[in-house]
Amino acid sequence: MKDRFVTFFGALGIILTLLELVLKLFNSRLCSTQGCILISQSVRYTDNIIVIGGLIVFAAILILNIGKIRNSSLILDQLLSVSLSAEGVFVGYQFFRMKHICLFCISIFSIFVILALIRLSKKGFYVIWGFVSFGVILFLFYILKPQTPNIPPLNKPLVLIYKQSCPHCEEVITQAKKHKINICTIEADSCASLLKSLNIKEVPLLIINKKNEKKIIVGERNILQYFLNKKNIPSNNLYNSVFKDKKDFCTIGEKCK
Repeated sequence: MKDRFVTFFGALGIILTLLELVLKLFNSRLCSTQGCILISQSVRYTDNIIVIGGLIVFAAILILNIGKIRNSSLILDQLLSVSLSAEGVFVGYQFFRMKHICLFCISIFSIFVILALIRLSKKGFYVIWGFVSFGVILFLFYILKPQTPNIPPLNKPLVLIYKQSCPHCEEVITQAKKHKINICTIEADSCASLLKSLNIKEVPLLIINKKNEKKIIVGERNILQYFLNKKNIPSNNLYNSVFKDKKDFCTIGEKCK
């Protein structure tokens, strides 16, 4: 089996993926759009894995097309079907999750579509399953609405994440009101997914977002100490209670005693 169009587009895929890998060695890339940057940040390890995978697939397509391999046509059609299924994940993620498009990814996707159409014109009907799976995966991305975490208003200088049943949270809020410390309060349940993604399990939690100061402080003692230092409040005015134990926070999802 030898098709000059398959050879051309397979070679084009190799050139693009190989060029992308080489440019990455010099901290550059073929596409510098926001979508490309977001894709590279979304991959668990590194997006080089995806690019290398594409390079291997295009090399296999070229070998199957120009080599004398038994059942090469069927293997090529199966490989293109799997590739289209994988592209369904990448395209669906970009369109319906990130809402940003990576031009490099779309270019690679377009090459796979062209190769599949070429094979379909040559009665390689197996690639129909690739188009079907691509459509199904894309549809699933469309109908499955992602859970968007409630993000605290980080533009505020001081944001306190608290739990209603937490006495330590109540004490921080009380002291903030008493000494006229302006804080924005957010209930922990309303941003639970965000806290989980940051591996934060305790409240009260104070997020400091000032021009020259970015901090996250956990625990009643630490937060009150921060108030004391910043407002020059005498310690005997700030701490009106004596801690009977070492624990000065509540764990999210557990009952506070």
